[in-house]
Amino acid sequence: MKKNAVLLWVVYFLNLMVFPVFFIRYTSSGPSVDTNAYLILQLVSTVIGVALFREKLVEGFKNFIKRPFIRDLAIAYALRIGLAIAVAQLIGEVTSDNQEEIEKMMSTNNAVTMFVLVCVVAPILEELVFREAIIGSFKKSLNIHVLTFISAFLFILLHSLSKDAGGINWMASLMYVPLTIPIVGMYRYYNNNVFASISIHFINNFIAFIALLNM
Repeated sequence: MKKNAVLLWVVYFLNLMVFPVFFIRYTSSGPSVDTNAYLILQLVSTVIGVALFREKLVEGFKNFIKRPFIRDLAIAYALRIGLAIAVAQLIGEVTSDNQEEIEKMMSTNNAVTMFVLVCVVAPILEELVFREAIIGSFKKSLNIHVLTFISAFLFILLHSLSKDAGGINWMASLMYVPLTIPIVGMYRYYNNNVFASISIHFINNFIAFIALLNM
């Protein structure tokens, strides 16, 4: 599992930092990544992740449906909303580069493409990378509470990358805490079950996707 985890992280790093450079288009409004090329790249990465952790996904699904998952997902999402309101009251309106890029892509691409990217690829790939390839793969070697913190911290950090804030927009990173806590909480509450974290991640992204469609 450790080898699979390292391999997936290498694929994800190349996906995040290296390959997109080859898909940049320069327009009058500035540089942008070709969405179709990026979608293919993300799909390939997701397929690799599913292939590497297919047994964990199948086992996770079987264990997930044995428990009152609908109730737990509802509680987790309610927690996410409550935390988001609390954070917004503390720091006001803050938008990350990641959110701005998603909104820009939503306005220039068809709904099907964005649904696949936001609601299918992102939850599966990111949960395999940040949960299974960190907590699940190294829990026998390192303290699981330390791994949980690392998993949450990296997830928040990589969603807060900024071109204009010295690498990381720390204020915007606080906006991802309300999302991260329920996701990591579901993973751990369901005995380190990546299917549980994928499910709440999907629900969050799907509701956000619907909201953006209606903007």
